[in-house]
Amino acid sequence: MTKKITVNSDTKVVTIIKQGAQGANAQGTFEESGRVDGSIPVFSASLGKYVANATVTPTTLTDGGNF
Repeated sequence: MTKKITVNSDTKVVTIIKQGAQGANAQGTFEESGRVDGSIPVFSASLGKYVANATVTPTTLTDGGNF
């Protein structure tokens, strides 16, 4: 556990920062091998994970996207 203490001598303010508990990592939850600039992660039921690829990007959503 790391603590960081800073003192601002001008304002006489002491700040203490302590890192809190970390949550579970997302390893194995995302498939990003086909990602491109602007990929938007969507859930794939067949894969059982989130997928980020060239299929869903802001460009594909606004230029002829299926709503």
